[in-house]
Amino acid sequence: MAKHDERLKLEVVQKYLSGSAGHRTLAQQYGVSRSCLRGWVNAYREHGESALRKKR
Repeated sequence: MAKHDERLKLEVVQKYLSGSAGHRTLAQQYGVSRSCLRGWVNAYREHGESALRKKR
């Protein structure tokens, strides 16, 4: 099972992209590393929601 599900990743990415909070704040709020959060944001920007889905 993935550590973070797709819904959580999408929620965090959307909050970041809306400008409501920065990497540091969101990472602390959701208990993820800043580098992980940046990875989600970059993947989302390049490939959309499908990039946040569990890979199998």
